[in-house]
Amino acid sequence: MHSFRGVQAWIAAVPALALALSVFAAAPEGAARSRGQKVTVPAAALMERIRMGFFERRWQQALEDCDEYLRRYPSGRNAAWAAFYRGRALSAVGGREAEALSSYRRAAQLADDAKELAEEARRSVCQVALPLAAGGRQEGISALSEALSDPSRPVRVYAAVLASRLEGSSLLPSAEVVLRREVLVEPNADLRDEMTLALARIDPISLAGSPEAGDGERDRAKGAGAVTAGARWVHLRITHRSRPAEKVTINLPLSFARALLDSLPHKTREQMRRQAESQGLSWEALTTALDQLRSRSGPLLHVDDGDQRVEVWVD
Repeated sequence: MHSFRGVQAWIAAVPALALALSVFAAAPEGAARSRGQKVTVPAAALMERIRMGFFERRWQQALEDCDEYLRRYPSGRNAAWAAFYRGRALSAVGGREAEALSSYRRAAQLADDAKELAEEARRSVCQVALPLAAGGRQEGISALSEALSDPSRPVRVYAAVLASRLEGSSLLPSAEVVLRREVLVEPNADLRDEMTLALARIDPISLAGSPEAGDGERDRAKGAGAVTAGARWVHLRITHRSRPAEKVTINLPLSFARALLDSLPHKTREQMRRQAESQGLSWEALTTALDQLRSRSGPLLHVDDGDQRVEVWVD
């Protein structure tokens, strides 16, 4: 009797069991499928896996997951992030800058409503465009050219600073225009120094003066807007009584001198520190002095050995 009821119960359960098995076999998101078929991961879980791959630096896995997300959810709410992470992964892999550039552009387009992400994507376009432009690749040159007229000021400035490293590039005049205009209103001292260095790379003569440049050249550089209004200058003049033609006059913006010192590679700074200390000079005193010169004017050094005269002063 009990066994008959058990059989009846199993028979009654067959339709429900069949339905459950059919749902399991279909497995629209996250469930296992029949043997030989790939598991489908829900959008949220896939995006989380992308983030984990990115932060754990598993670039190839992150790249594959980004491709899967963009293939399955091209208009999903995280599609912009998937395209952005794809660009990051391609950049990290190396040698795929052109693909990374395309991914960042796609991220910027998809992130229209997310201003910060869109701006960061456009900055990343500049970053991967630089090695392409340096290699003469037109897509890199075009990307930086577009960024120099970007509606976002941070993107324009970033593009101009990067373009300043492309010696002889057709982008330099446009980069110089951006830097000369924006350095005048830049409130951040560190960024202002970086922009000053970029201007020096583009046109060092107009910024610091040539070895033979005097005050007239310096004034023209000031008038051209090379540095911020009220900027201070450090001057070096070396003359020889016996050889009057051998004269050196250097006019250097103080902010540039400090920025140049800060921008040196760590190894180079350490070598300079050792050389200075071997001659009884304090490196810390030197850097402190550069900072103090911002509020000081007048002569700093005057050495005359009878034939050669060295003068250093600030105004």
